[in-house]
Amino acid sequence: MKKIFSFLLFSGLVVSIGCGVKGSPKPPTNPSQVHITNMSAKQQGNILVFYWYLDKNLSTNQINIFVNGKLQHNIKIHKLQKLYWIDYKFKQLNKEYCYKLKIKDTFSNVKCIIPHKYKHINDKLNLMLKNNGILLKWNNNYPKVNIYRGNDFDKIKPIPYKSLKNSHKFLDTNIKLNTRYCYYFTATIDSIETNRVYSDCIIFKDIYPPKPPKNLTYIINGKDLLIIWDYPDNKDLKGFIIYKNGQPYLRFVLNSYYFIDKNWKKGDEYLIFSVDKAGNKSKPAYLKIE
Repeated sequence: MKKIFSFLLFSGLVVSIGCGVKGSPKPPTNPSQVHITNMSAKQQGNILVFYWYLDKNLSTNQINIFVNGKLQHNIKIHKLQKLYWIDYKFKQLNKEYCYKLKIKDTFSNVKCIIPHKYKHINDKLNLMLKNNGILLKWNNNYPKVNIYRGNDFDKIKPIPYKSLKNSHKFLDTNIKLNTRYCYYFTATIDSIETNRVYSDCIIFKDIYPPKPPKNLTYIINGKDLLIIWDYPDNKDLKGFIIYKNGQPYLRFVLNSYYFIDKNWKKGDEYLIFSVDKAGNKSKPAYLKIE
């Protein structure tokens, strides 16, 4: 009886384990494998731009590039975060150019493009500092303009920062103080991008003073003098500087729309300046206590 019970227990255990197996175990994933995604190609004048994304942040010397089956030894690979690209000067129109990547033991798919006849444009791209951004201007109107931007010419993504129709200027307000910006643009003519037109690089500096405070008035409350005003229309306003009788009244920038003077007299004169985050000071708003 004991042997029969042991046999039945062992048989049940085998059946139970067997029922839990749903197929052959999968091989473990390789954590060092690189995934290449969004391989693309585009023409800009006499240049083919090949670009792709990696799911890992790799050094460019780990990437081998083949164009039409030939390994490219001396081509520069540009990189910005997980986006990589090359500029390839093709030699022949209406010929197919295909590129493929090898990264470690991983080969990519093949991406091909056929360059066509393009329009070469002679233009200039000028940059000007404005109060709220950088103004880009060029000479001619085009059906479509593609603006590319970066902090260095080697760091300009091959993806348009902005596209415009029938325009010859653009105000870039998405900027940061004391930051360097570089641009180029192409025009799309007959569905083909033209050659690149480069600007100089420029550092955005706020050199324009803010507007002064508005509607100064005062209220005498017992022995205290309350001076109040309206905020001017400035996005980068830091605060206000106050002078009394030609001398600084406060030793700091006041971030408020009023202040109280407990030691005042009739005839006192006040100058109130707006100050922005770049340190520019407005013209003064004047108030005299009558």
